[in-house]
Amino acid sequence: MILETVASMFASISLSGAHPRDPAVARMLGLGRENTAGVQVTHEKVMALPAIKRAVQIITDKMYGMPWYVFREEEDGREFDRDHPAWRCVNTMANEEVDAQSLRQQLVQWALLWGNGCAYIDRNARSGHIELLPLLPDRTQLFRVSQELAERAGDLDSAGRLLYKTNIGGQTEFFDHGDVLHIKGLGSNPLWGWDIVELMTECFAGAMAKDEFSNRFFSNGANPVGFITMDGSLDEESEETYMQSLAKGMQGLGKAHKLILLEEGAKFTPVTIDPQKSQMLEGKQFDIRLLAMAIGIKVHKLVDGANSAFASLEQANHEHKDDDILPWVNKFRVQYDRKLLSGEQKESGSHSIDVDDETLEWVPFSDRARGSVELYNNGLITKDEGRRKVNFGPSKSARSKAYRIPSNIVYEDDAALVPDGPQPAPPEPQRQAVDHSDVAEAYLDRIEKRVIAQAKSKAKTPKDFIAWLDGLKPEDGPQSIQPRIDELYSGIISRLNTLAETKTTAEELANAI
Repeated sequence: MILETVASMFASISLSGAHPRDPAVARMLGLGRENTAGVQVTHEKVMALPAIKRAVQIITDKMYGMPWYVFREEEDGREFDRDHPAWRCVNTMANEEVDAQSLRQQLVQWALLWGNGCAYIDRNARSGHIELLPLLPDRTQLFRVSQELAERAGDLDSAGRLLYKTNIGGQTEFFDHGDVLHIKGLGSNPLWGWDIVELMTECFAGAMAKDEFSNRFFSNGANPVGFITMDGSLDEESEETYMQSLAKGMQGLGKAHKLILLEEGAKFTPVTIDPQKSQMLEGKQFDIRLLAMAIGIKVHKLVDGANSAFASLEQANHEHKDDDILPWVNKFRVQYDRKLLSGEQKESGSHSIDVDDETLEWVPFSDRARGSVELYNNGLITKDEGRRKVNFGPSKSARSKAYRIPSNIVYEDDAALVPDGPQPAPPEPQRQAVDHSDVAEAYLDRIEKRVIAQAKSKAKTPKDFIAWLDGLKPEDGPQSIQPRIDELYSGIISRLNTLAETKTTAEELANAI
């Protein structure tokens, strides 16, 4: 009854009614989940752990940077379908206030810590596009309508349906299972994920307890605890007053290393603690590994890898993408295709919602290109199939869909057509004239650049420039292009003479050249 009353007072932040384990009720009462370490464990405190914050940031930032598109599958590949109702909510804006990238980032963050990231699919938004509205994880849950509830509601057909229940502004709302985009973490069933803060309370509490112990130790100026002995005894009230006066004079970083006056023959015997051990450095290093496993990220992403070899780091980064990032990409692929495409589009396979593979960077582009070329040269794929593997559009070549047959491969059916015995030597190929036009053009271009550079240098002194120009003669070159060399020099000399006559200063002449 008390919990019902409290929940009704704070209905806007309650999950779904009064339950002793309701995280909203726990927050209202200032409680955390119970654990043997004796510290309060909440989602906010777990997120404040540096290793957790960094792990969540790495995964969610990677998801933020991935562009998603709606594709229309064609015979010669797939093309963007910008007119699809879901294009805007997956590519640019999830709704009028939140962009699509930020929503994906938030859903993954919720799924990492709360086990589930949900967003309502508004198919009748005022904007005319499909919109995705995030549902807070501490107020949302999934349930199946029981027969009793269906009878009470007078809708027997609703028995067995899956519904999402959430609290928005103090009002309980219900959404059909097909109208909620649900990114689920690991769970005990295929429909709902575990809240890892609740599941792994002991692990998080241990890390928090180490931090709290170190902080309390150094807040006292790294002064170790000890005990006080004195002659005689004190009553309970005197003992409490005496301890309060000692705490007032000793506790706090600003009171470290100060002298304390002990009266009535009291003696202080310290209990020494190594300050380095008090920091629990080894334990904290091990906690990073535990926290990395709890979130699901490779440990090397959270610790310094300066002492690791480049090859091992590169391999570890590939494993990070495969094990830590790709599963979340696949979850979005499944949910987008299942919830945002029409039944006909899903049945026919005419559309798909996918990420740009290049942003995943599974393999460097140069390696992918070499692999595509090797497959094409061996006749395993067509030119268009190879271009598609590197995200290029279809080729305009007439043979883009033909398979290449390597010259050193003979198929069994064709081998039977080769006659036995010695074969006549093939006729010698006729020699064809070689076109050297490109070589000649490059040769003339170099001559022109060299002469112009000399002209710029001589133009600094008009007198020297005139003398150089009067002595400029065509150089000797290959006989086949000597007439073109003479023609080039004649044109250069004519243009330079014209500039020398029209420009009055050396600066103007050099700029004109």
